[in-house]
Amino acid sequence: VETALPLPMRDAGAERAVKRLVLALSRHLESADYPDLAPSDLAQLPLLLQRLQLQDHALFDGFCAACGRSWSKFTKEQLSLLLRSTEDYGLLHPTGGPALARLVAALRGDLAGSGEAPRPSDLDALTRAALDVRASGLRAPLLESLRAKVEALDVASLTDLSAAAPALHAAAELGASAGLSPATLEPLLEAARAALGRSAGDDDALDEHGASIVRACSRAYRSAPSATEALLDALLERLGTGGLASLLDAPAARHSLAAGRGVPGALRLRLAERAAPGGASKEAVPGLRPEAATIWLGLLHDLPSIAPSTARSAELSVVVAALVERILAASQDAPPPPSALCLAFLAASGLRSEGAADLAERALQALDGQWSRLRASDVQVLFRTTGDAKEVARRAYANFGQLADVRTMLAVLKADVGEGGSSAPPAAKERLLKSIALVSSSKELSAAEAALRQWPAGLGEEAEALRRELLTAARARLFEARVSAPLAGGKRPPRGFLLYVQACAERARAALQACIEAPSREAAAAASEALTAPAAAVPVAPVMKESNDEPDSGARGVAWHRGVGGWEVKVEVQGRKVLGGYFKPLDKSTEEVERARVAALECHRSLEFKHYHRISA
Repeated sequence: VETALPLPMRDAGAERAVKRLVLALSRHLESADYPDLAPSDLAQLPLLLQRLQLQDHALFDGFCAACGRSWSKFTKEQLSLLLRSTEDYGLLHPTGGPALARLVAALRGDLAGSGEAPRPSDLDALTRAALDVRASGLRAPLLESLRAKVEALDVASLTDLSAAAPALHAAAELGASAGLSPATLEPLLEAARAALGRSAGDDDALDEHGASIVRACSRAYRSAPSATEALLDALLERLGTGGLASLLDAPAARHSLAAGRGVPGALRLRLAERAAPGGASKEAVPGLRPEAATIWLGLLHDLPSIAPSTARSAELSVVVAALVERILAASQDAPPPPSALCLAFLAASGLRSEGAADLAERALQALDGQWSRLRASDVQVLFRTTGDAKEVARRAYANFGQLADVRTMLAVLKADVGEGGSSAPPAAKERLLKSIALVSSSKELSAAEAALRQWPAGLGEEAEALRRELLTAARARLFEARVSAPLAGGKRPPRGFLLYVQACAERARAALQACIEAPSREAAAAASEALTAPAAAVPVAPVMKESNDEPDSGARGVAWHRGVGGWEVKVEVQGRKVLGGYFKPLDKSTEEVERARVAALECHRSLEFKHYHRISA
């Protein structure tokens, strides 16, 4: 499936390959004699079906059943691709609804089944993948089933960290998105704390699950603050207390503390105080590597403003200033990542101590020459400053031409726009318009268009006029990029041939059913041999008649299409053929074939009048 996706399927010889691929997929999805498709193939199959615009409901039902049986073998990335690609598949069933609703029903059926219970890691992966789905109404039933499954977990069996940590992470995510109760969350927090105590000496498990525990604590802190703090204390005790430098040199601690940057401020303050009670002083900072100093600064950067006492705020301010100094000193030898310099500026600009303004200025100066490496997220960090954002905007516009892409430029404009309008010079707007005109990637242009749509409302007429002008330019360029893009990825075989392939798949399924229901081994062997024979050697029987004679319409331009099983209408206009459509009888009776033929002839006459009358006029 992955090989077929980027191929130009309308080239010579591609139709035969498409037919063989669809028939092979149908056999694998329908027959118990064939093994299930690999998770990598199942995850990408909706992309292929959407590209072919195949409307085979029986094939998709088999696909949903296969996903329901084997979803626990998928990785988180494969589950996310599976759900997102199915969400984009334009297949609508009259009773089952959109494609994603049918897939969700299959997954819920497996979750509610009486088979083997899924592992906590599988529940966690499916929960995170479900949260990636854009349509909240379609993902809500799946989240409800996952919530019921997590509530039914046997907490006493979660003795290992590899089981307790994913279960806790899934519960924390479901608590924020599906209303999982604190009564379920608190025992899982306690189970994770007990598993941490039993995992002494297993550094690999701690390295793998430490960051997910910190993220789960971030979600669970509001619902169960006491149990969350106890779990964090156990995690930090497990990480070790051999000083700040040795703590941040350990991979498990480094990954866990890096995840702590997104934790609420009160919990970060506790995390920092428990992680290095005696090592979070100014004297401990020079011994840190630049990467470790950046991680520690990510935890502490805004804590001086929320410290519980003035004395503690002053102590934290000294440590934050020392960390900024350490990062800036390292930039003289080897340039640190721009994200580290942006974080250093944000931390220095939030300090109220003497020399803080000089530190912030030095951090901005260290960015000179590195503006081309900035991303949109780095720009957002710069403009989060509690100091003077006008100086940041001035420097950003002075280096506007060096910014790497359109999204970063838009991030500068969006951050600078306020109720008083934007301070962007006309040259910056012209530069952005030129950059939009030069972009050829439709993916980048789509991201820019989405960023412009998400600008905050109510910023004044000047800001709204600027947004509309940029949005118009981005949409116009996106349309041009779509039209001028190579067509190999968008080409597909003709619609008539795809209908013929669907008919072949239906006949293959009928032969397979006959093989299953055959009363004798001889009949079963004959049906199996007919099913597995090469495609070129299988004669395609006429759809409507038992003989090889096809019906004749008696008029040129209306012919029987054996693959579709109906009349095909075409007219030739100035050297090219125009398809009028297909007219299928409801059954094989002579009356139905004649009724469809009359309708096809009427369509042919209307097409001739439409095109020939226009040419003569």
